[in-house]
Amino acid sequence: MMLIYIHTHDADELSLKDIADAGTMSIAQCNRCFNKMLNVTEISEVLDLIK
Repeated sequence: MMLIYIHTHDADELSLKDIADAGTMSIAQCNRCFNKMLNVTEISEVLDLIK
């Protein structure tokens, strides 16, 4: 769900809170999720991956 949100809002300025809200989780859990699933430590790395 979060990756879909990122893809559909890639022209917008996204925050980690926006992405966490889209996944109905806390910011900390969102960070852990991206770290575990994509092996990235910063949300900026995720945004760089999709652009």
